[in-house]
Amino acid sequence: MSDLLEDHISLNQLGAPASIILIAFEDPDIILELKKRFPDSEINLVTKKQIAGKSVSKLARELRARKYDAVVVSDCNATVFRSKTSLQLLASSIRARRIIILYSDNTFVMSCRAKLVMTVFLRLFPGVIASLFLLARAWLSIFRWGIGPGKRTVPAPGNQPHNIAYFRTDLSGGVKAGGSISHMLGFLDGARALGSRVFLVADAEIAGCRERNIPVNIVQPSALFDFLDELQIMSYHFRMIKAASKIFSREKPDMIYHRHSIFNFSSIVLGHKFNIPVVLEVNYSEVWAKKNWSRLIFERIAVAFERVAFKYADLIVVVSEVVKQDIIALGAGEPKIIVNPNAADPETFSPKVNGAAIREKLGLDDAKNTIVGFIGTFTRWHGVEILMDAIKDVCSSRKDICFLLIGDGNLKSNLELEVTSSHLEGQVIFTGLIPHVEAPKYLAACDILVSPHLGFEDGTRFFGSPTKLFEYMAMGKAIIASDLEQIGSIIKDGVNGILTKPGDAEELAEKIQRLADDPELRRKLGAQARQDAMDKYTWKQNALRVFDALRNISGTGN
Repeated sequence: MSDLLEDHISLNQLGAPASIILIAFEDPDIILELKKRFPDSEINLVTKKQIAGKSVSKLARELRARKYDAVVVSDCNATVFRSKTSLQLLASSIRARRIIILYSDNTFVMSCRAKLVMTVFLRLFPGVIASLFLLARAWLSIFRWGIGPGKRTVPAPGNQPHNIAYFRTDLSGGVKAGGSISHMLGFLDGARALGSRVFLVADAEIAGCRERNIPVNIVQPSALFDFLDELQIMSYHFRMIKAASKIFSREKPDMIYHRHSIFNFSSIVLGHKFNIPVVLEVNYSEVWAKKNWSRLIFERIAVAFERVAFKYADLIVVVSEVVKQDIIALGAGEPKIIVNPNAADPETFSPKVNGAAIREKLGLDDAKNTIVGFIGTFTRWHGVEILMDAIKDVCSSRKDICFLLIGDGNLKSNLELEVTSSHLEGQVIFTGLIPHVEAPKYLAACDILVSPHLGFEDGTRFFGSPTKLFEYMAMGKAIIASDLEQIGSIIKDGVNGILTKPGDAEELAEKIQRLADDPELRRKLGAQARQDAMDKYTWKQNALRVFDALRNISGTGN
């Protein structure tokens, strides 16, 4: 982001705007950059949280409530798919003279509003016409699958599948790191370790596939519908069916493993067409996620598509018991659901990894210091604000405890400001986003690892299975984690980690200091955590549970 501002957008181009409206999404740094470049400008920050869940009309009214000299929209560090046209549409709806849009692919556009409105209109007109046919096609598909394709016997792929088609259909191909990447690569690695061949069908390569020599089949989304993500994702359902049919004729898979996404049951269609079993991995209802974390216009279609996926998948794999109970309430059949928590690769994440080089690189090589680490997304439910409160508490009396915060997210800039204002730069280090392959070295540099998750604000039960928790365990490190749903059942207090009350910064600070003062307890907890990871939570075991469950239901009716 800063490189784009520095290299392409000069003060002369933008002038000296008196007022700027900034929509930053997942870019935590741009507010600091703009304040530095335009210190006399009024900057009105609109966060992702403020946008989420609002209707298009309500959002438009709020954004158009006043005039601005400039609007800046940044999609840098995007964790979800947003098309360029949809960002242009959003920016052009705001009353401002100049518009800057920074895209996730490190390109940008700078334009006057009138020119951008014309550009959007020319893209919008054919897309709107085509969308009428798309919506009609979606409803026809819902009607057909509502009647039902008829019963079939779940095909048996033998003792285990030999050739697995892995579907990723959420159009988030630009995401390079995070829990979802760990999960996808983890299952692919686990299946391959058991002797299965895997190939990917998606809109983009998953980071790490090339190094593993995993064949990748790219199915591009339609640019015709890129003015609205819901329509583009919906159209991708049909594009995937057409493109994958040709791929399947060549590759001849004996199983489909589909990471569930909204507006897509293409795996179900293909499973019936080629008579192969379909395994649907469900991390939660994608309808709920879209409604609560973004917005959902075509809700009835989304609900209907999800019901078809849940009804006709041969096996549903969920990451937690909470997810299982919640999707049963949405119509998924209990007998075909297995709970399969996330896992870690014990060879990659291992006590054998040496973190000395990272300590030296970051200036943390003083042997007297205890290093407390966190890796993840800097968002509310990851507990980073509570962690920062605990950090300030600890650092107020302890200079021998340092904190290594690894990752990125929309709260990162706020936390950096807190560190600066509290004069803690010497004890708190932010690394930013790092490649997943580098994560073990950074975790190895730490003595204690924390997972301070929070429950959801709307009262929804915590349904996650944090990948980082299992990677922490595999590293053989002492862990402090929130006593929250699955986390609290995997971490046994005083045995393989320390549990703390979610949201209690004072207790978290106290337990950090307790472990910092007891290296023997750290060693004991870490050793047991490593053993538990080896016994139950490897990706090879994760894939084996899927294969065993599929074998058990093969030959039954669906």
